[in-house]
Amino acid sequence: MISNLGNHNRGVAVLLQRAGEPAQDRIRPDIIINKGNDAESTLSQLREMTAKNPDCPNLHNPPDEGCGTHFEPNGRAQVARNIFDRRRASYLSRYRRANPEQTTVTHRSQVNHKTPLAAGGCPTSDANLIPDPVLEGPCADIEALQTRVQSFQD
Repeated sequence: MISNLGNHNRGVAVLLQRAGEPAQDRIRPDIIINKGNDAESTLSQLREMTAKNPDCPNLHNPPDEGCGTHFEPNGRAQVARNIFDRRRASYLSRYRRANPEQTTVTHRSQVNHKTPLAAGGCPTSDANLIPDPVLEGPCADIEALQTRVQSFQD
């Protein structure tokens, strides 16, 4: 079973097996992974089908109006994300003025939070933001690791 999983998931399976739990009580990471993959595939197919068939009677046309409006969860992380998105361009302009040698930072550049929003990081404080293009070498590797760790909670 473990050999069919990716490297990260293989490690999870080993940890679960070492927990000493009876086999029937163990979490089966392969089942969870397969369900996640199936959900993503199904959602992708659904999006493709609704795009190709907007006039189906079971679809709102136009989408996202009236009763067909979709809302994102409005938890603390989403509120912080909304605030950050509104102020992002202003931050990038200030950063470019303060760091004129960094010509690779554009309005479309990714901006990273030193402390993630979901962990309580300030959404718009210059002290908590860093443009992705300025990270090189080990700093870029650290950012990649932080991003990976944060993705585990999703």
